[in-house]
Amino acid sequence: MENKQPTDHIRDYFLYPKLALHKQYLAMRDFFLDGKSAEEISKAHGYSVSSVYSLVRDFKIKMSSDGNSGEEPDPFFKDPSRGRPRLQQEAGSREIIVECRKKNMGVPEIKSTLDAMDIKVSEKQITKVLREEGFARLPRRDGEERKAAASSAPVASMAQENPISIGLEDDRFSTQIAGLMLFAPIIKEYGIDALIQNSPYPGMGQISNVSAILSFLALKLGGIAHFAADDSWCMDKGMGLFAGLNALPATAWLNTYASQIDRDMNIEFLKALKNALNFEGMFTGIVSLCYTAVPYWSNNAGSWPARSLSSVNSLYVYDPTSGLGCYADTTVKSRNSKVDALCEFIEFCSATPGHHSIQSGCFEFNGRFTTYSNLDKMDKQGLTFITLQRKSKMLREKIARVPEFSWKPFTLHMAGGQDKVLSVYENETTLKGCDAVLRQVAVTWDGKGMPDVIVTNNFEMDLSELIKRYSEKWLNESELGEQLDFFHLNRINSELSIDVDFDLTMTMLANNLYRLLAMKTVGNSNDSAKALFGKLIDNAGEISIGNNQVEVKMRRKKALPYALDYAQTTTGLTYPWLNGSSLVFSPSNTT
Repeated sequence: MENKQPTDHIRDYFLYPKLALHKQYLAMRDFFLDGKSAEEISKAHGYSVSSVYSLVRDFKIKMSSDGNSGEEPDPFFKDPSRGRPRLQQEAGSREIIVECRKKNMGVPEIKSTLDAMDIKVSEKQITKVLREEGFARLPRRDGEERKAAASSAPVASMAQENPISIGLEDDRFSTQIAGLMLFAPIIKEYGIDALIQNSPYPGMGQISNVSAILSFLALKLGGIAHFAADDSWCMDKGMGLFAGLNALPATAWLNTYASQIDRDMNIEFLKALKNALNFEGMFTGIVSLCYTAVPYWSNNAGSWPARSLSSVNSLYVYDPTSGLGCYADTTVKSRNSKVDALCEFIEFCSATPGHHSIQSGCFEFNGRFTTYSNLDKMDKQGLTFITLQRKSKMLREKIARVPEFSWKPFTLHMAGGQDKVLSVYENETTLKGCDAVLRQVAVTWDGKGMPDVIVTNNFEMDLSELIKRYSEKWLNESELGEQLDFFHLNRINSELSIDVDFDLTMTMLANNLYRLLAMKTVGNSNDSAKALFGKLIDNAGEISIGNNQVEVKMRRKKALPYALDYAQTTTGLTYPWLNGSSLVFSPSNTT
């Protein structure tokens, strides 16, 4: 048996070449330097005789350019280039970088745009190109200015040149809204992804119903405003990742999908959502009902506020303690349907039994929300309500006849130690169309004007709690208007036409996710959605996908540690719409 020497593999490298260029080099060396014939070379290197002559001919042509003095590349060997590698797709990417900077986009926004187009360029390279092109550093900008610059990107339409891909592939990219991924653990923890999957909401094409609904939700949670340019959201791969896609679908797809949604689908989803949150004990049983006007935008509506817009009167029901919404209805189109909206909501609650039954809860609404006959029906069903009595000439005269000594001073203890002294008169009354005897409480806030008259069928509630409940309702309704305004209700984009009822349902879901995030993070329980967006969600970062894991590195912000503390408690979760991957959150090295 022949003994192998330690250097045999090195000898084999020269004697038995495996690479095509290596074999060709040895063959040409034998022909031109050693003077071997084509027949000898063909036997030694495994070529046919005609192939040897072809190699000789091609080699002579390549070497005929001034003796290969350096103007033509060497046919077999390549001299390694010194310094940094040249910018990928230099001509095209340089053009895009310059075009983006002309729109006042910063280096991070430009990088996110290039990443969405699968052009891998570092921020240092982008900075170098901008310096070479003579651009000065941008002045410090606030969030709205950054959004406006990103939405005016001239290459936004190029995001859809690559088809939407389903699922995740190994990738690494930058995003301007890495904080959006903080909602994924909440969606999974409360089973909202399963609710969507089992709901009547359809999928479309290769995109599942979960990814479709999460695409709409990404626009709501990400604060995409009406003034945003068409498809600007497609230029950030982070928003697509939230929905389990490489990029969010374009406007045309979203319009087509939204046209398939009807009222029954929204009702079924709202029932399932209320049941799920009831099971988790998130609802206290108290519900506040109010109407809100939803402005109706269309392609020819003009720019606001240059002209007035039509609006849809919509019912919105929420828990005033937690701020979570549980019901929405935009089909309230007449006075009769407005009166019956309360009865429809009671039927909705009866069809969705949960942790708190409607008999143990309390309904809060203003005086003109429904008729007195409906109050009688509620009392006979054993339902508790708190409302305001409608102001009328007869009521004013009745209040005026109350003796001054019957008014009692009452101190209402408010948050922050700010006490308020009120005048209160309490008695029992009956209303036209309502057989029940009701508790009537008249309250003067400053001793001037017509008192507010609270009417309820709850005689056991403490007077302080009753008045506080009414005052908090007024404040909650003011906050509700601010919340819905942040979600740009039916104003996502001038070219994006969404059914108002579906839009309100998505707004309610987005608001609930923000409220749950506020509860999960320390120090944010009383923050509005807009404040939470600025603290946690509106944060850039880098995302790496691989090995069944999505790593989200978020840039350091003051409130980030609280979000990361919550994220650490969800490390064991996997996300079906992300191909079963897990999520890992960590701070990046930049601010």
